[in-house]
Order: sequence, then C-alpha cells, then structure tokens
Amino acid sequence: MGAAMQTHAQAQACSDDCTELLALFVCTCHPLLQSIGAAMGPTVTGYLAANNRFDWAFYLAGGIKALYDLLLLWSFQAHKAEHERT
Repeated sequence: MGAAMQTHAQAQACSDDCTELLALFVCTCHPLLQSIGAAMGPTVTGYLAANNRFDWAFYLAGGIKALYDLLLLWSFQAHKAEHERT
C-alpha cells in the first residue's frame, strides 16, 4: 500500500471515529439539551413578566430567531443546490 493510500485510510478511520462520537453525543445529550432549552423560555418570560417587562420577551424571542436565521444562512452559504451543481 502506498503512502498516499495509507494516509487516506487513516483519515477515513479518523473520520469514522469522529462520526461515531458525534452520533453518540447527539443521542445522549440532545434530549437533555432540548429539555434545558425548553425550560429556559418560560423561566425568562416569567422573570420579565414579574418585572413589568413582558414586552421584552417578544423582543428577545425575535432577536434570537433573527440570529438563528442568519447563522443558518451563513452555514449553508457555501452549499449549492443539486440543480445548481450541474
């Protein structure tokens, strides 16, 4: 086996290991993170409502949504649709 093929095989093995680790992380931590995230909304809204700042809950939610949309746009900017590749 040549050096280039050996390097490619090692890189593929490392990629497979990373993929398995990511899958394990997502399967084990995702429900926990989702629960924490779901609990934060009512907590923050309750705090803002208790301090007569209920309108800020909507501003905050809109700002987070706008940030999410911009980050999503940024992450997919380099990807081209299948019909654009040909």
